[in-house]
Amino acid sequence: MEKVSRQQKRKLHRDMCKHNMKNAEEISKKQSEHLMSECQEQHKKSLGAAVAEIKDICLNREEEYFRIAALQRLGYTISYEWIKGNEVGRLLYMKRKKEYRVQITPAVLHGDFTKAYVVILSEKEYDKNMLT
Repeated sequence: MEKVSRQQKRKLHRDMCKHNMKNAEEISKKQSEHLMSECQEQHKKSLGAAVAEIKDICLNREEEYFRIAALQRLGYTISYEWIKGNEVGRLLYMKRKKEYRVQITPAVLHGDFTKAYVVILSEKEYDKNMLT
């Protein structure tokens, strides 16, 4: 076996690094995306757990402003939407939009229809099969 000098090893290493630099950048991007998706899947809540958390906040906070602020701090999407009924904590499924809505404030009459603040839970973010 031939002995390889330090200089030759360094040169080989530099050449490999230059050649693999482009590949390394692509690989690191793919790995970071993969790790992020894995991380999101591990921390993914079931739909039932999210709804229970929202209902708990609605029951424990009397003022609407504090409910909305607490839910926004937890990262939920809140919107002022047209709804049917006046039940706080009610779960609605919107077929076309493929999202769940949980009513967090009492409904307010706007003409002939009612509006209320709701938390929007998309099917992509939550396991729809795990309602319990």
